[in-house]
Amino acid sequence: MKIKGRSVSRIIFIAMSTAKIGVVFAAAPVDPSSANASTAATNVVTVKVTPGLTGRLKAMESTFCGGFADDDMTLIVSEGSKTLEEHPFCSSYGKATANVVTDAHGVSYILLDFGVGRGTNAVTEYLDVFPVEKNMVEYAQMPLSEGAGPVSRWYYDYEVVSPPSGGIVVTFNLRIYRDGPIWITLPEKIRSICIGTTHQNGAVVFRSTDRVF
Repeated sequence: MKIKGRSVSRIIFIAMSTAKIGVVFAAAPVDPSSANASTAATNVVTVKVTPGLTGRLKAMESTFCGGFADDDMTLIVSEGSKTLEEHPFCSSYGKATANVVTDAHGVSYILLDFGVGRGTNAVTEYLDVFPVEKNMVEYAQMPLSEGAGPVSRWYYDYEVVSPPSGGIVVTFNLRIYRDGPIWITLPEKIRSICIGTTHQNGAVVFRSTDRVF
């Protein structure tokens, strides 16, 4: 499986209201001719980004998301009709997207694109990778975009590939948006994160490497 994405900042920080209505992405499509198609379709993992759960911010108003109600978000992870996890998180102005990638061994990973900070050209965008499991723990994180000057901004466009050996490889390519002075040290032009799995005694063991070309 292979997916490509322009740094979602172009979607979520410039022209997006998607998180407000919830966006659902499914894992790899199932061949309808397959004998397991019906079961696989029932068990497909999906994710949805929604505004925060009712009452949570009121109960934690002074601490959660710094008191910004719009930043209070929930990532809902489902398998078929069953909800596996409701993961609370914060994202600038209530804007975020999520996707599911399933590797060659059938292991699913969640990619969550969210923002931190507020202000003109002041939001830093990140991509988090989680395994699909209860009480999700962030497995890897990469910055996707950041203000580089008064109006300039750098972005990582990224590509996700699932090799036959299993796991996923996320490759990031640097892009500069708008002319203007650059006030920071830019990140590497190309960067790659390899996230893989091995099976030991029936359990899935995660491993990752981060390399710069």
